[in-house]
Amino acid sequence: QHLEERGQTLKQKKELEGQITEAGRAMAQNMDAQFALTMYALGQVYSKLEKPHQAASCYLKVLNRQLKMKDIDRTSWIQNAANLALYYIAEYELPQAEHCLNAADLFMPREPS
Repeated sequence: QHLEERGQTLKQKKELEGQITEAGRAMAQNMDAQFALTMYALGQVYSKLEKPHQAASCYLKVLNRQLKMKDIDRTSWIQNAANLALYYIAEYELPQAEHCLNAADLFMPREPS
């Protein structure tokens, strides 16, 4: 009987750990979404203050954070990465522009061969 009780306790512990893990994942996703939203808003502020380099830095952080998120609009993400690349090209920051374009290309849907 003691072993049976211990088995039940272990089962309950595993169930609780699963619930905690799922709650932790949900909280992390919410934090990622809030961070992305905050960085986007900060980028908007920097744009209004005519500080495009700081705005671009914020937008790059948004794109990077969105990659961690499950429900991301791929088309919008690709367009945003391409637009950010245009900024970096205009500023002659070609490695950053290339990085954005390569990331957008990796996200593009492919036709089956």
